[in-house]
Amino acid sequence: MKLIQLSDSEAYSIGSATLVSGSALIYDKNFDHCYNLSPFDATVEYLQEEIARRIERIPGDSRQCDKFKFTRQPTRIADIDGTIVPFNLIHPYNYFHFLIESLPSLLYLIHSNFLQPDHVIVSGLLHPNMQHALKLVTENRFQLFEVGLLNSVAAKQAIAAKESFSCYELIDGSSPTKVYYNGANLLALRECFRQRLKFHDNAAQLKLFILRQSSHRNIVNLKELVAAAESRGFLVTSPETLSFRKQVELFSSASTIIGPTGAWLANLLFVGSEARVAILYPETCRTSVSLWKRLVLRPPL
Repeated sequence: MKLIQLSDSEAYSIGSATLVSGSALIYDKNFDHCYNLSPFDATVEYLQEEIARRIERIPGDSRQCDKFKFTRQPTRIADIDGTIVPFNLIHPYNYFHFLIESLPSLLYLIHSNFLQPDHVIVSGLLHPNMQHALKLVTENRFQLFEVGLLNSVAAKQAIAAKESFSCYELIDGSSPTKVYYNGANLLALRECFRQRLKFHDNAAQLKLFILRQSSHRNIVNLKELVAAAESRGFLVTSPETLSFRKQVELFSSASTIIGPTGAWLANLLFVGSEARVAILYPETCRTSVSLWKRLVLRPPL
C-alpha cells in the first residue's frame, strides 16, 4: 500500500475509510492506500507502526520510501454505515499517547463542530482511567466502539485531526530533534479538565517521587532513592495505580516532582507554573532533547 502524506490542515474528511487498532494511519477499504496526518519524512524517520512492527517497508527504488505492507493482516470486524472518528489507536494502552496526542485532538474536533451526535469514535481497548477522562471531555455524547489489537473497522467516511503531539524516531538511531505539538489544543484540554475537576495550584506544596513499574528502563538503586526521598518529605507514588481524578489532584498540587522518564509525565499537563520537575534518564535512553518541558504550557497573558 502507498503512504499518502496529509499535513497541511488540522482536520480531514476521508471517504471509504478503514481504521485499525494498533495504527494511527487511516486506510482505504482495500488497504491500497494509507493516510498519515502528522508531519513525517520517510527518508529519515520511522513511522510508529514500523517501530511496533505492525507494518514494514517494501523494498524498491531507493528514492521512494512510501510503500508498506502489514506484518500481519488486520481482521475486519465491523462495517459502519456512517462516519467514524479515529482515537488513540496506535498504542491504546499508553497514557501519554492517550492524554497528550489523542485527547486534545478529539477535543479540537468537538470544539470545531466536526463531530456530530451520530458519529462513532473508534479506539483501541481503553483503561478505565482513560474511559473516565474521555467521558469528561465528550460529556458522554458520542458512541464509543473499542476494538482489539489489529482488528479493523470500515465506514463510509472518517473524520480525523492531526495528533496534537508527535515525534518520530530517526532511522540513523540519533535522538529526535523535530517535535510537532499543538499548544492551543493542549491548553484547551487543560482548561477542560480544570472546569470539570479540582485543580489545587500548588496549594499543598506537595513533593512527589514517582515510581515507574515496568519491565525495562528501571532504576538500579531504586530502594536507596526511595529512602532518600521519603527522608526528605516526598510522597512516593505510582501514578498508574491511581484513578485519573487522583492523578490530576496530585500533580496540580505538587511543588516538586522527581521520577524516571515515562508515560506518567503526561501529567505535567496539570502542574502549576512554579512546580520544579527533575527527570531521571537511565543510560539506555540518554537524550540531549527533552520533550517533557513542552507539556508545561500556560495561556498567554
